[in-house]
Amino acid sequence: MRKVLILVLLSVCISVSSQTPVTINVESPDISAGDTLKVDHMSLFHYHGVDKTSLFVADENGKATIHDAIGSFSRLRLNIGNNNMTFFADAGQTINIKVDYPQDMEYVTPTGGFYDDPDYYDYISNHNTFICNKNNVFNKFQFFAGIGANDSAQHYMSLYNSLNGKDDSKRQMEFMKRTDNQVALYMFANEMGMDYVEKKNFEKQWKKMDEEIKASGAGQYFKQIMDARQSLRPGAQARNFSVIDTEDNRIELDNLKGRFVLLYYWGVCGYVLQSWSGLVDLHEKYGNSLTTIALTKESTFSQVSSYNEHNTDALLLPLKGLIREDWTNVLTDKHDNAQIEEDYLMMATPCVVLISPKGRIIKHGYANVLKTAKTRLWLYSLFHHK
Repeated sequence: MRKVLILVLLSVCISVSSQTPVTINVESPDISAGDTLKVDHMSLFHYHGVDKTSLFVADENGKATIHDAIGSFSRLRLNIGNNNMTFFADAGQTINIKVDYPQDMEYVTPTGGFYDDPDYYDYISNHNTFICNKNNVFNKFQFFAGIGANDSAQHYMSLYNSLNGKDDSKRQMEFMKRTDNQVALYMFANEMGMDYVEKKNFEKQWKKMDEEIKASGAGQYFKQIMDARQSLRPGAQARNFSVIDTEDNRIELDNLKGRFVLLYYWGVCGYVLQSWSGLVDLHEKYGNSLTTIALTKESTFSQVSSYNEHNTDALLLPLKGLIREDWTNVLTDKHDNAQIEEDYLMMATPCVVLISPKGRIIKHGYANVLKTAKTRLWLYSLFHHK
């Protein structure tokens, strides 16, 4: 396939009457005239979520132009065939993407736009190289393990473990401290958004920003996360939610006053495997005064609920205990349920929130909230015998 240049114009909607284009130049030996390419507009809050998708076709000169309304600070994913890469863009920027080897497209670092910042370019290019090397080593481990070459497999597993000890988290943390770069603000909000909501680190970062950055797309997203954190601090009035459960019942927090409410956002992960039984114990022991709401994605719920003896993923078997008829199950990507994820900063699993009978936040966090719930419910039971 011949090497062509594709010029993509993505228009960013600044107001009803005006648009500012974002230009994306893509060069790859894997693109020919007539090929259909896809640009996914990724959700800022949900890592894998796609808000919408744009399609465009390379013409006989290998060029295509589309106009599409996207957010002023956007996370985009370019798809070429079965390969893709994610990058950031803003109104008026020009992003250049050169893909020499499509199979390694996800590790490509663009130039232009936000990537003109030398600190960011240095961080992301080093990060991409690190992840690429680590994945290649792991793939070699899998290959040699698959053919029974145990010595070689052990060698690559040792190498993989050594690479894990050399991750670039320190470099990432240093970059995230920047208050003059929109990508840094976005990364800070997503990486630190759920952790220790009672601490004032978000407000400190916000005060360091100038007004132009605060008004930017990433600045407003940062403020959204900061406001949610403030509403989740102990003693704060919990935001009302309205969700539809798997039995098509509408559940609203305002209608649950007088009872403790425990939100448990789960997925297939080790921390959920370690903590889910504690949730079951609480529900069975204190169900008279506790409303348990288990939340997850539809795909996870279906995968776990359909587990049978022929399934090869043994991790799913214990998680079937999270799908119970005597508590409330909610699929966050069905109906109009998604807002609860943003309001309660359900960014990782398990996210656990305990709400008092008066509708106030007792604690927001990870599995450690279950210990707080056990103590509070025990004390409550001592003075509220029925």
